[in-house]
Amino acid sequence: MNSKLPTMEVKREMRPPHTGTYLLTHHLSSTIPALQQCGLSVPQAGHSIYDTILSELITLMELQLPNCDIKVLQMDDMSHHIIHAAREEFPGAMIVSTCPTIAYHAGSFAIEINRIVDLDGNILGIGPRPGHQPIHIQLDALKRLSNDGPVVIVEDGIFSGRTIAQLFDWLKAAQVNVVGVIAGFRFEKSKEVLEPKGIPVLTIAEYDNLVDWLPDHDFLPLTPSNGRVVGVKMQNLVVPLYDYKGASFCIPYLDPFAPVKEWASFTGDRTSLAQFAHACISMSLHLYEIIQEMNRKAITIADLLKVQPRISVPVQAGNSENLVYSHESDVRRYLHSMQTVIGRSYDRD
Repeated sequence: MNSKLPTMEVKREMRPPHTGTYLLTHHLSSTIPALQQCGLSVPQAGHSIYDTILSELITLMELQLPNCDIKVLQMDDMSHHIIHAAREEFPGAMIVSTCPTIAYHAGSFAIEINRIVDLDGNILGIGPRPGHQPIHIQLDALKRLSNDGPVVIVEDGIFSGRTIAQLFDWLKAAQVNVVGVIAGFRFEKSKEVLEPKGIPVLTIAEYDNLVDWLPDHDFLPLTPSNGRVVGVKMQNLVVPLYDYKGASFCIPYLDPFAPVKEWASFTGDRTSLAQFAHACISMSLHLYEIIQEMNRKAITIADLLKVQPRISVPVQAGNSENLVYSHESDVRRYLHSMQTVIGRSYDRD
């Protein structure tokens, strides 16, 4: 199966010939409305703020990735194409996905898992997303719902293949009848992990020389699903870290909070990385200024605690005490404090 996923056309200036493709999935306009769960008014899909943020983000990324062709995939549109292909290829099979957007549009089962890191940014393993049940309970629920019928794993993309391989093993152990895996795209290196296990994977689209893939929200602190979730390992279980009121934590894909050259394949120097991070936080600030104006009140961290997908409190890898928060903290003040950390880190260098 080899077709094309819908891409968002963004007019750009002429750039040097590219040697690789970098995928950016656009989620923000479909996840920010989740703040309505807390009684907040927010910009809806189609509001100009989302186009503004996306355009600015691409411009910033081009400076970090001068040799890459940055392709923007609109997550809602992509989900519909992948779901259609899955139903054509596996008629009658129950769709399950680790991508909540796909599960939502398919009206099916979301397996709420993600990679979890420790406070130093080291990967601990795969665990439940913040605010969701332990993995074994999710698998038990899926086993009951599937009722021994065929199940197909449907994903937006497959990067290393390790998460899908682990999920496949868990489902097999739970005696779930997995008949296949279908994804919008996959990275070549995933074949080394999945093929030895005999996991059949079909992809919708092929891209030349894929360099990396990230969703837009990973660069925008205090937006739903931002960054890598921080957690702890207890015996064989990996779980998110929470504070006494249930707030979860994450490490955003910004310098100096995370090693972005490693995590995002960026190639810029220290100055450009600092400028990128400062500008991304300014985008989050602009978004929350609009939300505050719409609600005629300051938005606090406490206002966001129960949103799903979860909005986690950003911290700095290896220096989590560098950012001080309270549940009553004004979101904008916290974002400004992140920019202060960037300035201090840059001054030290």
